[in-house]
Amino acid sequence: MSEKQTKPFLAKLRELNVGETIEQPLNKRAYVSSACTRFGLDWDKAFSTRTDKTKRVVIITRTA
Repeated sequence: MSEKQTKPFLAKLRELNVGETIEQPLNKRAYVSSACTRFGLDWDKAFSTRTDKTKRVVIITRTA
């Protein structure tokens, strides 16, 4: 991929290893939470999310 192109969110989420994190814009928090729940079950993985209001992002961490 070129420098301007980035991987889609679900590709990043699927490739996370335990303990790794990714960030998404705060306005995507409902989608992020839903995706972590749904795809976590489908992929047999677990994720946690937290909000950083100062940076205005949702931080996703793979927990299992």
